[in-house]
Amino acid sequence: RQSECASAPDETALNGPFSADIGDLEFADDCTAWMVTMRSGTDFVRRLTVDGVVTEWAGVSNLNMGEIAVLKALAPPAEIGAGESTRLAARPTSRSRPDAFAGRGQAGVEGLGEVAITYTCCPTCGCFVDPPQGVARLVEDDPLAPLPIVIVAVPTQGTGPFTHAAANAGPQGLTWGVDRVLYVGNSLADGELSSADLDSGAQGVLTNLGARVTAGVPVSPVHNLFATDDGALHLYNAQTLELTTILELGVGVTSLAHDAFSGVVYASLSDLRVVAIRPFSAQVQLFEMMPATGRVAVSPDGQLWYVPMRFLAPDPIARWDLPDTL
Repeated sequence: RQSECASAPDETALNGPFSADIGDLEFADDCTAWMVTMRSGTDFVRRLTVDGVVTEWAGVSNLNMGEIAVLKALAPPAEIGAGESTRLAARPTSRSRPDAFAGRGQAGVEGLGEVAITYTCCPTCGCFVDPPQGVARLVEDDPLAPLPIVIVAVPTQGTGPFTHAAANAGPQGLTWGVDRVLYVGNSLADGELSSADLDSGAQGVLTNLGARVTAGVPVSPVHNLFATDDGALHLYNAQTLELTTILELGVGVTSLAHDAFSGVVYASLSDLRVVAIRPFSAQVQLFEMMPATGRVAVSPDGQLWYVPMRFLAPDPIARWDLPDTL
């Protein structure tokens, strides 16, 4: 494992004000840490740079934030220095936006480093329904609407994999395609997979996975891996539109995290196991145990981070070393 992004923010910084009310965590290719809260009242997106600077953006209305996803390279990118997010852009920032997303963020980084979140709320939790639930992308330099919705969703509710209704609600399984397509499950009904192509402006329902989606992650330029609440893992090919069930884990999956170095996906499970999965051979083995219910995130410097769902578990963010050789 070699990376010019030598070090992500340390545990002290991650466990400071940055992680208050944390619900999910992601790292960009430059080791910048991103999170969303899940709390009563307004929720926040926060960014923590490797030199300890925290920036936050408030969400709309009283909606919860469920997941955060950063558009990352599927193999380790070359010549990325720690904290140099401006070098991640794959496209110029001045290009015009398609009509379908007019007014929804003409400015800001477009390409690697882009950030998206899910807005969620359980049907009985009393969250406001206008603006609607769904998927939003972060437009850092838009002071009026920094988190515009690009996929509209309706309230949906599951019974797992978390132990609280609010964490099992709304759209889940947020993933980025390398071509700037966003995918998410449960947007209009449990199990439905929807997409938003940020280049063309096209939106739509793609397929139904047969059960409520709980997590997702990209694993190739055309494949996304999704978990459903029956414990199954499915590979979806966005080019051929084929859906293949590769594993039956038997327990709920709270998150999926892809390691660009090895291609291994790390899955956090409702029984607190963390397993390592090779998605194209369906090999799976135990990696670690979480102290409590939470999620996992991979940082480019070779760490797997345990992320507590803070309103369910008071545990600190912690890390395990990932293999440095193939």
